[in-house]
Amino acid sequence: MTPATTNSDASTGPLDTARRAAFLACSWTWCIGMFFPVFLLSDFGVWGWVAFAVPNVIGAAAMGRVLRRAGASERLTHRHARAAWWFSVVTILFHLFFLPWFMAGTVNASWPEAHAAVLLTTAAGLLLAQMGSRGWYRAAFVVYALSLLAAVGAFVFGGTNANDSLGLPTATPRHDTIDLLCAAPALIMGFALCPYLDLTFHRVRRETPGAPGERAFWFGFIGLFTPMIVFTLLYARGLNSTTITPWIAFHVMVQSAFTIGAHARELLAARVERERLIGSTPNPSRAARTVLAVAACALAPIIGQHLAALGLLDAEYSYRRLGYELFMSAYALLFPAYVWIVMIDRGLTRRGTLLACFACLAPAGVCFWLGYIEQKYAWLPVGVAIVLATPALAKWVLGRY
Repeated sequence: MTPATTNSDASTGPLDTARRAAFLACSWTWCIGMFFPVFLLSDFGVWGWVAFAVPNVIGAAAMGRVLRRAGASERLTHRHARAAWWFSVVTILFHLFFLPWFMAGTVNASWPEAHAAVLLTTAAGLLLAQMGSRGWYRAAFVVYALSLLAAVGAFVFGGTNANDSLGLPTATPRHDTIDLLCAAPALIMGFALCPYLDLTFHRVRRETPGAPGERAFWFGFIGLFTPMIVFTLLYARGLNSTTITPWIAFHVMVQSAFTIGAHARELLAARVERERLIGSTPNPSRAARTVLAVAACALAPIIGQHLAALGLLDAEYSYRRLGYELFMSAYALLFPAYVWIVMIDRGLTRRGTLLACFACLAPAGVCFWLGYIEQKYAWLPVGVAIVLATPALAKWVLGRY
């Protein structure tokens, strides 16, 4: 499958570059950037946010530089179209899972209200998905401005309690610096590698070739995305209550709608391109995948809602955090392992790299479960080492046969 054609204007002036930068910042401000720091702050304090923010910003921004050569993004999305497609599918499902328990667990919304929020956000995203690139880049300015407005509104009209207003966390972290150092390699690996499967990033790189595209990535993530996760840092302490200001809920819904729409657009574009290439002959396996995807989209918010209602799994770990981190495992392990082992060309066959990738997921997955879920963080560097060593090990093993 070749990359979907684009319908963006070829203009790459300063305003156009800024619009693309805003698009990148908004497409990356999703339920990881808007909530994962909440867990890291409770575990490690402000340094946990730093360990999240630095590799996140630099890893995403560097993609514009790494794919600076003409045709680099097209070749990558052509060779790894299926993996990139799954990245977008899982990202949409993650939002559908996240939104109801966010609304129920932090805004104290009822079951109908939480699901209404999911439906409203999803519908807005699907409407946005119908736009062309010019419309998307202009809409990004509007969405980014709405989030800035939400931040100002939360600051001026926030809650009356200290925990409900914006500010740095004051609670004592539950884990020490050594645990954070153990968690850092997994954070770095995930944020450094996941951007290369994000079709929304690839679209901007294709539609903004050369130096303007590189500038859009640097400005988008360092200049525009960073304030969004600073906002997360400032509102995180209030998410332990159920009385947060509606301004934060508005920010989460607006950014989620944008991200859902951006990835839905890429899925629609991929389907149109595939049908153009192979025709529209009925395919039972493709129809089955569509049915499964629709069923998953229907089940994800229901599962999220029920996990939010279950309360604590133990004294320091909730069921909703379990569900959230199971989704996070795709971005911490599955997708980074694919990029590192399969996407980077080391002279191995495609089949060999795929087998090596699947083989490493079992032992690395055990380490990540012990590290993230059971919070025995010393296991995380072991899991990262398994992933990083797999290509060399695969080359050695396959070279013997």
